[in-house]
Amino acid sequence: MDPFKVLHLEAGADKQAVKRAYFRLIRQYRPEEEPEKFKEIREAYEYLQEDSNLVTAQKITQIPTEFRHPYNQVLEWIKKEEYDKAIALCERVLDIVEIMEFRILLGKAYILNDNSGKAVKLWEGLCQKDSENIEYMEQLGKAYWARGWNNKAFQIYCTLYEKGVKNLSFYDNFMDIAAFQESTELVCRISLDVFEYYRSLENHAREDAESMSSILWTISEYVQDRDYEWLLGHSDEIFDIMTETPLEFSIYEDTIMGMCTALSEILEVDEAAGPVFFKYGEYVVSNENNISERGELPLTIIKANMEKIKIEKDPLIHEIIKEASNLWYGLLTEKAAVRNTADPEISLIKELLGTGIGDGAVYDTLLYMVNDLKNILPGLQRVKKEYPVLRQAMGEFLEEMLNCSSQQYLFNKYEKKYKKLMGYPSGARLMLSSAGEDDYDAYENGTYRREEAKIGRNDPCPCGSGKKYKKCCGRNIV
Repeated sequence: MDPFKVLHLEAGADKQAVKRAYFRLIRQYRPEEEPEKFKEIREAYEYLQEDSNLVTAQKITQIPTEFRHPYNQVLEWIKKEEYDKAIALCERVLDIVEIMEFRILLGKAYILNDNSGKAVKLWEGLCQKDSENIEYMEQLGKAYWARGWNNKAFQIYCTLYEKGVKNLSFYDNFMDIAAFQESTELVCRISLDVFEYYRSLENHAREDAESMSSILWTISEYVQDRDYEWLLGHSDEIFDIMTETPLEFSIYEDTIMGMCTALSEILEVDEAAGPVFFKYGEYVVSNENNISERGELPLTIIKANMEKIKIEKDPLIHEIIKEASNLWYGLLTEKAAVRNTADPEISLIKELLGTGIGDGAVYDTLLYMVNDLKNILPGLQRVKKEYPVLRQAMGEFLEEMLNCSSQQYLFNKYEKKYKKLMGYPSGARLMLSSAGEDDYDAYENGTYRREEAKIGRNDPCPCGSGKKYKKCCGRNIV
């Protein structure tokens, strides 16, 4: 299909002429009267509205008629990433006749196919013939970059930037080169130009959004380690760019996850990142059903971090619950990275209570919480109601705490697990019984003595239930 012919235009018409022709024709061919003709006109108009398509269509009109089909074939192969086929056809045509459009496509295909040596030679030759041609200079910069000649690439891109070149493909490559040169000031300056340019576009094509996503990823990855205040100051603008474009969530998925990661790291040194992080996190959670498999693990961590921030600002949650939440979230994140699973919080507490854990801090935390059960009970109830990630991480232990009929029994249960794991009494037991460090040594030497009298199986249960110990708190103790 020749879109210019469909719109009754001369070959090579500009965008304004395309728009005028479209509105003239849709008044003549109404969708309810001639739907097929209207559809054809609409498709031609939408195709030519994208700058890259318009340029391509204009170039095709300059090619001799007999070579237009091969030219379209090369374009199709490049689109499908079948670069060897595209290169072979371009070279065959150029052996017959010199057509500049084919030479340009050949140079681009060389770069895409990692034939950087041939690409450099071709584009250097074209630049010698026309040293002011912006397209040739940009492609030569790409070829130098692909070749690993980074300084040469940087010089060319700086020259083009000073000349006022503006397209997202150019900005995308320049950002990578500037980051490689560790020019933070330049990366930030380019970023502001990118924001302004992107907002000036009337239409956001998919390839534009993909380039923009790559640019924003570079910003989040590079700038946060060198100028996190700049990134934080422009996070709202980055968020607006990603969310205002009427394109699917998947285009920006990796970038927005990366921004969440960057902001969570900034949070460790600057609490001002909290509100912005929440805005990103809520947007991610609202698109939970659209998240790919690779995004499931970051989603878990984002949810955990959001809850952790909420807990830190929750006046009802006692300090000991904060301590426990920090412990669990730390283990959650660590295990998620190791296991590379999408739902590390599921049954996590069961793993922590097994004999394979070598850190008694987990049990000490549990024991201190049991001992302070009365004071922290309102906080635990809120955890169950408002903090789903922490609730899942705490698992059975949370339910046991909330449904506890015997505080002493629960304490003894986890104390016994601690002793079995560590080989000596817990820090919680010794501190709560006013024991000192000497008791650890005594226990290890086999001379440990309990301060309280041993409870017999037939003695009254110390919990005050009126039942025998073996029928109450001691029923599961061997």
